[in-house]
Amino acid sequence: MTTVPAAANVAVAAAYGAWNDAGGSALQLVINLCAIVLTGLLTLVVQQVWWWNLARRSRRPAAG
Repeated sequence: MTTVPAAANVAVAAAYGAWNDAGGSALQLVINLCAIVLTGLLTLVVQQVWWWNLARRSRRPAAG
């Protein structure tokens, strides 16, 4: 997912006074940034759960 094309289009559309295009591109930029942040947070949550389970398993006393 990229943010540069949407940000560039906001600037170009604003320079030409095409406010509908600038608004649409700004919305796309916000959606892209939110998706990037949510994906990063989800990745960190999955990693935390993975490492927590791994640490919990390694603390169990060995059977026998």
